[in-house]
Amino acid sequence: MPGTAYGGPFSLAFTVVYGRIWIGHPSPRADTLLIAIACFIIMALPPDLKRPPNPPAVGNPETISLLTDVYFETILLSACCTVISILTARLLVKRSET
Repeated sequence: MPGTAYGGPFSLAFTVVYGRIWIGHPSPRADTLLIAIACFIIMALPPDLKRPPNPPAVGNPETISLLTDVYFETILLSACCTVISILTARLLVKRSET
């Protein structure tokens, strides 16, 4: 099931970003690789680094909503940081070309 959960955001990101990453004529394979790496860094890596695989009180119903909120907040924060870093990198590249 995780593949399905990650495939949806990946396909949406590919649809939005395809042809807009590179300055020249990119290949679809290069776009796909870059978007897959970005999706992994945004959606999989931060929550796995933040939360242990078996957090304390994992079966406690009182902590389920808290753990879910922390998981999605981590993904949202990671996505915001990624977008900010991409925009900053593009700005710096434009500034260095002039």
